[in-house]
Amino acid sequence: MALGAGRFRVVRQLVTETMLLSFVGASLGMLLSIWSVKILTKASPITLPTYIKPSPDWAVAGFAIGISLLVGLVVGLIPALQCGRQDLNDALKESGSRSGDAANRRRFRDSLVVAEVALAMMLLVGAGLLMRSFRIWPFCIPVTIRLEC
Repeated sequence: MALGAGRFRVVRQLVTETMLLSFVGASLGMLLSIWSVKILTKASPITLPTYIKPSPDWAVAGFAIGISLLVGLVVGLIPALQCGRQDLNDALKESGSRSGDAANRRRFRDSLVVAEVALAMMLLVGAGLLMRSFRIWPFCIPVTIRLEC
């Protein structure tokens, strides 16, 4: 906006970037899930009956991609709308110094970082427990220890 772009152009740019990122992320996630199903069925020590054929559910895939696009739209609109309400002169004056950052913005940003780390830890613990229940990691192979007296 400081270089002459209108508010609509900035909003369009931010929404386009986040929608593209969310679509690419959802597509890569779906591709990874298809590959992982194939790998896990081949690596499984248990042979599945012939009537069970694990395959991706395309309705769920469409729903996941749709939700990710919706989230991309919302995530792109929030900063775009906040950008339009800001006084450009004050923002340019404060951008040179870091002390102009408001305390409530810092607190909000810090709480988002804490929430992100907490959710990432929950995801890692859940993935670790899932992998442990499948016992496909090399170090999860049960080991029996014999004690000879």
